Amino acid sequence: MARDNWKNNGFEDSGDSMRRTSRPSLLDGIQYQSAEPVKAQNIINSNVVISSPNSFKDVQALIDNLKRREPVIFNLEGISKDSAQRILDFMSGAAYALGGSMKRIKEYLFLVTPEGVSITVPAE
Repeated sequence: MARDNWKNNGFEDSGDSMRRTSRPSLLDGIQYQSAEPVKAQNIINSNVVISSPNSFKDVQALIDNLKRREPVIFNLEGISKDSAQRILDFMSGAAYALGGSMKRIKEYLFLVTPEGVSITVPAE
């Protein structure tokens, strides 16, 4: 009868009422496998781009390098403060959007790396 089916689902017949004997889990029946940790993607034939952009128009080429997973070092020395700030804002946004990071190396020198490339700056 219908009560026989309930036993298979963790219920027990106790006369006129049914009561749960164990709580079925959503994970019942799932097989677990042990797996090796995934190694980070190795960077092979990596290219580091070094640039001194003259204006904001030069930024697209730098971001194209970053999209190809190439770290970019750029020098903002000698350009107007407004242009330098605009380039910094745009490069910082691109690094964030692509999962990378950006660090200031010296006063006008910056390093932007793609996702998976860490930057370590020793304490001075």
